[in-house]
Amino acid sequence: MTNVDERVEILESEYQRLETFLDRLTTEEWKRPSACEGWQVRDVVAHLEWNARLYRGAIDLGLRGELPPPDPGRLAGGGAEYVAERAVASREKLGDQLLDAFIERNRGIITLFQGLDPVKWDTPCPFVGRVVPLRYFVDLRIAEVGIHSWDIRSPFDGDARLLDGSALLTLELLLGLAERVVRPDDQGPDPLRFRFEVAGSELEPFDIAVEAGRASHQPPGAAAPAATFRGDANSFALAFYGRLSLDRAARAGRVEVTGDPALASAFSGWCRGI
Repeated sequence: MTNVDERVEILESEYQRLETFLDRLTTEEWKRPSACEGWQVRDVVAHLEWNARLYRGAIDLGLRGELPPPDPGRLAGGGAEYVAERAVASREKLGDQLLDAFIERNRGIITLFQGLDPVKWDTPCPFVGRVVPLRYFVDLRIAEVGIHSWDIRSPFDGDARLLDGSALLTLELLLGLAERVVRPDDQGPDPLRFRFEVAGSELEPFDIAVEAGRASHQPPGAAAPAATFRGDANSFALAFYGRLSLDRAARAGRVEVTGDPALASAFSGWCRGI
């Protein structure tokens, strides 16, 4: 899928589904634990609202032609701990206005994307230590909203899924970040390749190659892979994001695994998300 307008439609659908779900929650349900470890539902929503402000600020700078020296500390900071602190601070500041603020941010970004002159999609924008084209924020926001929507909904619904288009785009985004997403800690024989076949999608089979403790996304190699995983984009997107172990997905019948079972299980533990 290459049409940016289709991507914006997917993002809007993810927003609408999450907004509808959140609007039905009771005060106590907003305080329930999410699938994002250590975060309540309201913390995840606050994180999405804060991220929307962060992304919109970067986009506005790009559209004004301002590319200040990137400040990785704005997002990376102290890592997961810093991000969690920002979410809680945002939630406490917004209080009972959190849902309204979240919806306003969502619709503001959608309105911006829908009204953007097509020639602006490649506008350079500052983003956490680098410069990215404006279109990158569409895919990034789809992944953020889709995965965190799943974090919020899955404790209430054991069959919660990403939208099909959202799952595929999230998977493609993560493959571009394979070195961060797959982090081997006990690699074993070196080098290794793991093959993935995504059922029901236009995505061609691909390999994750692991060498010298680093992972990369590559076309299928000529040599036989250590293990092959066959499944749908939903399962693989959740797995690479660190939300669903491939071992668990295999036991549930969502993913078929062939090859070396020990190496396949090891790879499952290397998927840690971003």
